[in-house]
Parts: sequence; structure tokens; C-alpha cells
Amino acid sequence: MIDGRLVTVSSVNLNHRSFIHDTENGIVVLDRGFYRRISAVFARFRDEARRLNGDVSVPLRYRLLFASKTLRGAF
Repeated sequence: MIDGRLVTVSSVNLNHRSFIHDTENGIVVLDRGFYRRISAVFARFRDEARRLNGDVSVPLRYRLLFASKTLRGAF
């Protein structure tokens, strides 16, 4: 979601095979009304999310990826 009007909705599987071999579907919409509706959905998901406990092992490459300020700003 960018600039209050551009929304990209797609899927991705976070594993190496998916990034190299799979094709994902998605849409891009340039509309302020759609942006507002999707923002509300995203906010609800974020508000209802819970942190993972220490029993879950996240590979280092993903921890480094999600530590990026640029990437964090996209969420």
C-alpha cells in the first residue's frame, strides 16, 4: 500500500523453491476508495496478530530480511 491510493495484493510462499519456480497471482489497484477499504482490513489483521513465542525457529536469512527498515516500512 503506497501513497493512499496504490494497493498491490498478491501471494508469496516464503521458501526458496517458490521464489525461483512458482508463479504467484496478484492485482494492482490505483484507487483511493479501495486503498481505504484494504487499509481497514490490513489494520484488523495487524491488530489481531500475535507474536510468535520462542519455540518457533525463524531462519537467519528471514530475520535479516525482515530487519530491513525499508521492508518494515512496507508493512
